[in-house]
Amino acid sequence: LLLCIPLMQENIAMAKILIIGAGTVGMAVGHLLSHRHQITYYDNDPVVTYALQAGRHPLLLKHAVDFDYKVAEHLGDTLKDVNRVLIAIPTPSMNGYLYTQPVSELIQLIRSYGKANLPPLNIAVCSTVDIGFCLQCAVDYFPQFMTDAAPFALPERLIYGTDRMSITEIFDFLDDYRSKLFMHSTQEAELVKLGSNGFLATKLAFFETINEIAVRHGIDSKAIIRSIAADPRIGKSHTYSPFKIAGKCLPKDIHALWRASRSEVLREVANIARDNL
Repeated sequence: LLLCIPLMQENIAMAKILIIGAGTVGMAVGHLLSHRHQITYYDNDPVVTYALQAGRHPLLLKHAVDFDYKVAEHLGDTLKDVNRVLIAIPTPSMNGYLYTQPVSELIQLIRSYGKANLPPLNIAVCSTVDIGFCLQCAVDYFPQFMTDAAPFALPERLIYGTDRMSITEIFDFLDDYRSKLFMHSTQEAELVKLGSNGFLATKLAFFETINEIAVRHGIDSKAIIRSIAADPRIGKSHTYSPFKIAGKCLPKDIHALWRASRSEVLREVANIARDNL
């Protein structure tokens, strides 16, 4: 693990970044990087494409956010004009397993275009994937940790996983956020993503249990949880009712983490989250 906090450099080159997938993750990472780089979106949903072109993407309207971006209608033509690709398409849980086949197929498609004398492209996946996926596909990993409630909030940290790029190349890409950047191998970064959300899911399950015990004994669960959370080692986040392991990431990430570990504790948490997949 390496936390990098060097001095900011001047005259960092602007990257031309294509983000494939304009959902919550794609829009959030585009907003994050648009301050320095040129962002272009491609989404295979024509409704989303039209909303982007009209400047009326639902997330931008809901959160009153605006930033500069372009919209592409043809993937192959657009790849000629960019030097980085970020993949931010959904990887939903299917029977408890991450469905990553569309990401693999997209990587192959991008590389098939690359054989037609396109410039070399750096590809990074932002979608949730299993440990080892990015190493197998020879791509970088740039996981996102935003919440549905505040997807455009400035992140507390940035995680970037690579098995190929130099530190200088990553700094050029993420120069504005060096003080927040943690660099890893791709497998390390994949486990950081699953471990972070797995911990939050476990914390919710724990406090749900505390709440149930308090209710069973007829005592004030809110007062008890407030006192437990006052310990700075525990903290207040994810201690509030309802203790539901919900959202787009927590349920599927805890399942993926359990499968990687086969921990009995994580299995119980995954079972609690199952109904929210």
